[in-house]
Amino acid sequence: RGLVAPGPSLIRNALAFIDGDAEPTLALPTALAGTPREAEAEPLIVEALEMDRRLFPGDHPNTAHALYTLAGLRLRLGRVADAVPVAAECVAMQRRLQSGAHIPLAMSLVLLGRARQSQKDWAGSMPAFDEGVTMLRRLMPDGSPQLARSLWQWGSARLESGDAPGAQSSHQRGIVHH
Repeated sequence: RGLVAPGPSLIRNALAFIDGDAEPTLALPTALAGTPREAEAEPLIVEALEMDRRLFPGDHPNTAHALYTLAGLRLRLGRVADAVPVAAECVAMQRRLQSGAHIPLAMSLVLLGRARQSQKDWAGSMPAFDEGVTMLRRLMPDGSPQLARSLWQWGSARLESGDAPGAQSSHQRGIVHH
């Protein structure tokens, strides 16, 4: 996969956004995801998050998305202690932005569950997974890769926490959905 280098088009996109002509983008950090240069994305994500906070005071979907992206990156990089509070902030903001069940909240809950699972915090991990996966099962169609992946992650957390019967059930549902 080719990498995107910051240059005139990225700067034009940023300026267009500031002028109100475009949506903010995390294209460059996303392009770095899964590559050996993934760690280079963090300062860019932090900068995007800070810009969102300046442009959109208070709660805003763009800010919540940047929080989700930053928490996910930190988790993938093994910086769990840094990922958990960002994921928790993302969940709290998603709850304030929209009441009831919605996919961004569900995905944020699953991410928080994964982060707390990495800390072996079962009291925090399992409720986040349970709520997030339950929402996803209501909101996503059968066969959705996101749903299948979330069910598999939930099952892995249950197995690791000592809940083997729950893990088997979750893994089977994940396979069926994928």
